[in-house]
Amino acid sequence: MVPRTTGVVLLVHRTVLWSSLCGRCRRVLRREVSMASPYTYEVALSFAGEQRDYVRAVNEALKALDVKTFYDDDHAVDLWGKNHTEELPRIYAEDSHLVLMFISEHYVDKRWPRHERRAILTEMTQRGTPYLLPVRFDDSTVPGLDSGWHYLKAEEFDPERVAEAAYAQLVSLGVRQPRSRLAQAPGVSFGVETLSASDGVGSVASALDGVGLAEVLSRQASRRPEDIRAALDFGTSQPVEVPVEQIAVEVEQGRNVFSGAQRVVMQAAGLAHLKGKSAGMRFFGAGGRLSGSFTGKVNHAGMGRLGSALEISFDDGLDVIVCCPLTEGSNGSITTRLHLDGLSPEGIRRCVGTLLQLHEAETAEITLDGQSLGKVGGFSSPEDSKYLMGLRTLFEAADDLAVIQRQTGVYFPMPEEIEGYERLWIRTIRLMLDGHAAPVPRKVYRGVARSDLDPATMLDEGTLAIMMPGNEVTVAGHPIPVDPFIIYHPHAVFVGVEDSWRDVTRRVDHPREFEVRPADETAFVAYFPDRLDAGAQASTPWGIAGVDDPPITRLVRGSA
Repeated sequence: MVPRTTGVVLLVHRTVLWSSLCGRCRRVLRREVSMASPYTYEVALSFAGEQRDYVRAVNEALKALDVKTFYDDDHAVDLWGKNHTEELPRIYAEDSHLVLMFISEHYVDKRWPRHERRAILTEMTQRGTPYLLPVRFDDSTVPGLDSGWHYLKAEEFDPERVAEAAYAQLVSLGVRQPRSRLAQAPGVSFGVETLSASDGVGSVASALDGVGLAEVLSRQASRRPEDIRAALDFGTSQPVEVPVEQIAVEVEQGRNVFSGAQRVVMQAAGLAHLKGKSAGMRFFGAGGRLSGSFTGKVNHAGMGRLGSALEISFDDGLDVIVCCPLTEGSNGSITTRLHLDGLSPEGIRRCVGTLLQLHEAETAEITLDGQSLGKVGGFSSPEDSKYLMGLRTLFEAADDLAVIQRQTGVYFPMPEEIEGYERLWIRTIRLMLDGHAAPVPRKVYRGVARSDLDPATMLDEGTLAIMMPGNEVTVAGHPIPVDPFIIYHPHAVFVGVEDSWRDVTRRVDHPREFEVRPADETAFVAYFPDRLDAGAQASTPWGIAGVDDPPITRLVRGSA
C-alpha cells in the first residue's frame, strides 16, 4: 500500500564525515522468428531525403515491433568507407526480406534512390513471394513499376499503420508470429454475458500497511542539544526551538532578556546572492563509478561558525539540507525532507528515487553552480532497513502509476492510500501496457452463459479467453481509457455452465451463474491483444516486494 500522505513530512537527519575540504561554501523471452531467415534485414526502407521525417517514424515504429530494419542513418558507421554504388543495391536486393519504397517526385528524380530502385525492380522480377511494398506521397510515375501495382497512400496511413501493415506481411510470409494469437487448449472458450470476480489471490505483506508505512517513513528532527547547536553553527534556514537553559543569557540593564520564556525560536540569516542558483548531487558506487546525478535549485545558503549550509529543492517534493564543515575530516550532516502531499506519481518516483540512490551510494558529491563543494560518505546505517523498505514500496507504486498515466494520458496526484488488491491490479495493468501477460489477483470468475452457446461444446474443462471491456477500468478512483483486454487461462475448470445456459434460454429473470477457476495453482492472466509480445510464452510475475507471486501460467500458442 501507499501511506496516507496528507500533512506528512518525511525527515531524515544523518551525521556524516566529509572527505574533502568545502572551501567554496548526483518480449520477457527474446523475441523469436518462426523460421530461420536467409536475409540480414526483415524490412529495408528506400526513400528520398525530403520524406525522411515520415520514414524515420516508420522505422521507429518497426523497431518498436522488434523488426530488424535497414534505415541509412542507423547504419552510417557500417557503410563508412564502402562504395555505395555497390553496397546499397546489394542491401536492398539480396539482404532484405521486404522493401518499403516511398514514392515521390524526389524519389524518382534523385541519384541515390535511382540506384536503389533499379536493384529493387530487378530483384522483384526474381522473387516468388511478396517483396516490394510501395507507399506513395504523390502520383509520380516510377520507371519500371507497373501503374497497376497496389500501394498505400502516406496521407491516409500514418507511420504506425504502415509499420503494422508491414508486420502483417511478415506474418503472412511466416517470418513472424501473430502478435496476439493464443491457440485453444483442448476444450472450448465459453462466451458469457457478464463476468464478475471474487476470492483474491496473492498475499500482501503487512509492511505495505498504509499507516505502518507512514510511521516508518516519518522521522522527527533531532532534539539533542548537540544537533541543535550544529544546525545553528552551519547557518541553516530552518527555525530552531532552543530551550532557554541551553542559551548563554546576557543580562541587559540588570534584566534577563528571556525572562519568563521556556524556549526561544532562532533562525539564521541567508546568503541572498546564492538563492536560486543550480545545485546538485552526484552519486558514486563501488570503484567510484557514477550511479546517478540530480540537479535542483538553492532555496537557502547560510554561513555559521563551523561551516556553511546549502538547502537544495528537487522537484518541489524533496529538500536536501547539507551542512558543510570548514575543516576537512570534521563532521557535517545531510538532512532530507520528502513532502508527499499532492505530488504526482512521477514527482514521487523522482524524489524517492533520489533518496534511494543517496542511501545506496558509497559517496555523494555536492555541487554548486557546477563547482564541487566536496564528497560525503556513510549516509546509510544498519537501522535504516525498514525505512529503505518503505521507500522502495512507495517508489514501486509511484513508478507503476507514472507509467500508466504516461501511456493513458490520465493524470492525478498520488493517492493517499491504495488497497492491497488494487495495488496488484495496478502492477497487472502496467505489465499489460508493457506488452506482457500478467497475473490476475483473482481465483474465481463467475459469469452468465450466452443463449447462443452450443450445448455440444459444454465441457467441464477448457480454455478461458474472455474479452473484457477496457472502459470499465478504474485506477485509484480514476477511470482510465484502455483498450479491451483478455482474461485467459489455458486449462480452466467450469462448473454450472449448462445450468446457466438453460436458465438463459428459458428467459429466467435471474439466471444462475457458472464458476470458472484454474485447474491448477497457476493464476488467470490478462493481456492486451494488440500489445502482447509475439515471443511471450508465459505470464510475467508481479515482482512486488512483500507479495507472493502465483506459479507461472504457460501461454498455449498456435498459428490460427
